[in-house]
Amino acid sequence: AGEPVLAEDDYYFVIEHDRSPSPASYETAIFASNEKTYNFFRETEGEDQAAAMIPICLRDSGIAWSEKEPVNIDVVRRDCGQYSDYCTDCSKFRKWSPEGGLQRRTYEKVASMAVQVATCDFAEVEKLTQPLLQSYAKALGETSTRKFDTSQQVTFISRNSRGNSSCPHLFEQIYTFSSADRRELPGDAEVKHYIFNNYTANVKCFGGYLTKNEITHATQNHMDDLAARQMLTCRNSIFVRGYHGQSRLFDRHNEVLTYAGDMCKQQEFQQEVSLQFPNVESLQPEKEIEGWQERVCQMSGFEVRRMREGLWASTTVHDVTLASAMSTAQKKLFKYLNGANDKGLKITPLAPIMTQTYVKVGERREITMAVPLEEKLWTSPPFPTDTKVVLDDVPETVMYVRPMTGEQSDVNTDKEAEKLFELLVKARQPIQARDDYYFVMDYGWNKNEIAIFAINEETDKFYRATEGYFKSRSRLPSCLRGASFVWSKSEPINVDMMRKGCGEPRDACQLSLCPNMTIENKYESGVEDRVYEVLPV
Repeated sequence: AGEPVLAEDDYYFVIEHDRSPSPASYETAIFASNEKTYNFFRETEGEDQAAAMIPICLRDSGIAWSEKEPVNIDVVRRDCGQYSDYCTDCSKFRKWSPEGGLQRRTYEKVASMAVQVATCDFAEVEKLTQPLLQSYAKALGETSTRKFDTSQQVTFISRNSRGNSSCPHLFEQIYTFSSADRRELPGDAEVKHYIFNNYTANVKCFGGYLTKNEITHATQNHMDDLAARQMLTCRNSIFVRGYHGQSRLFDRHNEVLTYAGDMCKQQEFQQEVSLQFPNVESLQPEKEIEGWQERVCQMSGFEVRRMREGLWASTTVHDVTLASAMSTAQKKLFKYLNGANDKGLKITPLAPIMTQTYVKVGERREITMAVPLEEKLWTSPPFPTDTKVVLDDVPETVMYVRPMTGEQSDVNTDKEAEKLFELLVKARQPIQARDDYYFVMDYGWNKNEIAIFAINEETDKFYRATEGYFKSRSRLPSCLRGASFVWSKSEPINVDMMRKGCGEPRDACQLSLCPNMTIENKYESGVEDRVYEVLPV
């Protein structure tokens, strides 16, 4: 009948209709098209070819796919299955599989070509790259690359470090060749050629259709899994692979691959990358806030720094893992900086992004994430429209600081903080408590630091009033005691600190130490009616 099919040996479907109590009836079906395959042909071959790939009776009227909310389920899989299940013409590899769905693979040789694009929208990557890749493959005679049934969509994601601050991520769309020995390829200004030899990767598999949220979730799950196993990886090289051959109805298969090792092999792909995972709503500071800190003294294994008073925007989140809590907090602060404030103002993100947390105990952990605001905004700051985001007038503070190595994960950040706590105890430096909050200072650009609170102007006043001047000096880091240490005399930041809500009680008080109470009413003004069972005073 001249109807288009993807292949004459393609999948077919048997549909059983339950006619109980009568015998069941059956139908045979063959796949024609769906939204993903239609868009693939439209973006790679053009509108005419896309129209030629839908049933003839639909071509005159055109086809409009329904607009609907995506089904929100966890697409991460516990097992990657057999390689032959989803790929018949792929680069071969050796593998071993730890428990929990993680696979480690070593690819002996992979030849590939790639197109690089800078964009803030992951959905735009395929549209921008596919036409050039397809035409290039056609010129090389790579028919399997151009055939939807056998082609693979591989996206490499890194941070854009080339001066385009409006687009924080760099994407490369990659096609692998059927022949791994093809080294001599025609030069092209827009297409790169890579040969990977003995490339070892950690692999996590997931379903879905490569949406931004699915990739972000699967990648974060992958990173948390590696961190929990204390397995080395390079977060600088994130590859996301989708197999088009599974794009009919069921068992859609995708993979997240990261380099397995303690160093990032940049010679494998000549490109500068950084420690970022794919979330276009992540905070990417453009520059460090000027003059906000100074090193007071250098001690064995850490520094003592003075940080000046400033206005910060912050939000507090409770979640099971540090990564998921940070992701939620980042989205809230990202929206505030991008106009979710009473002035509709877009605010320049500055470094460092500060995360306050403590070594995890129990099932959930608390994190507060904060970003500094430029001094020109202090007199009349834009107030957040989200009541979970607040403005903090942070007083001048002295902190203990040391560089942080490794990933921002529950296991690693807690371990890095414990190292600093141990150093401070060994050096007999005053701290509030061994299980006190610690801080992660993220400057972007591959630079993170761990910090622990020493003292600020307000706590210093408290100790001087309650313990006297001389005893209160023992609360200072030892290198400051002999000096005539004085706090800077700066003008107070005069902003309205009234909040529109009190938040959850656990945000402000350790429940075991606080009187039990119930909230009877909450008002738009922020006032609450509370009933305390017992209020000892």
